[in-house]
Amino acid sequence: MRGKAKWGLFTALLLLILTQGTWETHAASYDTISNQKAIHASGKVEQQTRNDGIWNEIYATSASASYQGSMKNYQGKTLQLTQEATTVKAKWYYVKDGSKALGWVDARAFTNVLFFDTITDEKNVALKGTVEQATRNDGIWNEIYMTSINARYLGSMKSYQGQTLSITREAKTARATWYYVKKGSTALGWVDACAFKNVQQNYDQIANQHLIYKQGVVNQTSRNDGIWNEIYMTTANSTYQGSMKNYQGKTLRLVQEATTARATWYYVKQGDRDIGWVDARAFTNVIDDYVSHMPLAKKTTQIVTTVASGSKATVAYWQKSGDTWYRKFSVSGFVGSEGVGAADEYHSRTPRGAYSLGFAFGTSNPGTKLNYRQITNRSYWISNTSDSQYNSWQERNTSSSQDEHLIDYPTQYKYAIVINYNTVERTPGKGSGFFLHCSNGQPTAGCVAIPETQMKQLMQQLSSGAYIVNTTSSAELLKY
Repeated sequence: MRGKAKWGLFTALLLLILTQGTWETHAASYDTISNQKAIHASGKVEQQTRNDGIWNEIYATSASASYQGSMKNYQGKTLQLTQEATTVKAKWYYVKDGSKALGWVDARAFTNVLFFDTITDEKNVALKGTVEQATRNDGIWNEIYMTSINARYLGSMKSYQGQTLSITREAKTARATWYYVKKGSTALGWVDACAFKNVQQNYDQIANQHLIYKQGVVNQTSRNDGIWNEIYMTTANSTYQGSMKNYQGKTLRLVQEATTARATWYYVKQGDRDIGWVDARAFTNVIDDYVSHMPLAKKTTQIVTTVASGSKATVAYWQKSGDTWYRKFSVSGFVGSEGVGAADEYHSRTPRGAYSLGFAFGTSNPGTKLNYRQITNRSYWISNTSDSQYNSWQERNTSSSQDEHLIDYPTQYKYAIVINYNTVERTPGKGSGFFLHCSNGQPTAGCVAIPETQMKQLMQQLSSGAYIVNTTSSAELLKY
């Protein structure tokens, strides 16, 4: 009995092992995929006598293949076929509905399968040609004929017989060479190149190319402007360098301007780095920017510019961040009643040129980073040419009538900064007491005056090493 029991147990174990091995072999026996390749085709769904499934992977080729839904939901619809593969069970297509991926489907789910032409060598061109349809009737297509499920017939080229049209793109398929055609600024569509005769170069002509000194903020919210090594469509060497979307919101330098029939163009830099030619419509907030080009811009990071016309002036504050100069404000102000020019003690002129800004002073300190002096009843600025302290701040109980008693000007000197003109050599008669200060709405005796709000901003933001440049034209700033 004991021997029979052992034999029975052995037989049962052997049967279990054999059965398990057979089951594992069967479970791992998936269909093999062959000849999988990308295709460019479309097909019309036919499910009147079928009910094909949609699979995330080809049916019965993987443990991960799962049913996604029925092709009956797409009955009669034309879908895109992007891949083809074969197993022992069937041929399979990977299917898309527009931009939506559906999955793998048995090829028998489709009728009217149409394989599209492949587009090669598509490029920008600048050509013009005369339409010749005496013995032809070429169609106009929104996309190149037989290359897409979305290609639609738009009309006949016979409507343009004998007319000269612009050709802006060229592409090739196995069927033909194709041109993208315009009449003036109106886009027509894609046309077989055989529709034309006398095809020749038609590059845009460049007009009014010149240096400029501007900056602008990149705005690509509703645009996607290209960057070009040469102005777009003006030469065979004009090539696309990238998209301006990469610079969205940045302030860039505009150093050249040119015009073609197509657009106005800027040559663009980021700091000192060349970017390329860009359509002017890529920018908003375009302003003059002579500061970036000034020699002084390499010496400081803060500049106040004064461009005067008579006793009135436009005063702007510029600050450099990274490799870019930003205009923080631009306001109307006043200079000396005799304008900007050669200053001395005997004329109300603001000194022309570039000068460092010295210490701040006033009746109120808004929190300046500059060295600061508080005006008192004893504060005088010495303008007496016979005084050994000429052109300096002194605390005195009394002083010459030629000297300026600072507390007598509470509006102008609420906030003020010294302009370092003649403050080192202090040459008598060369001029004294030149400040950047708050405006009282009138020309000055030689100072630069701006509204209190902007003056307070300067007091709070300027640091040691800032400069002011006084001129009578924007172009003159380039001298300093």
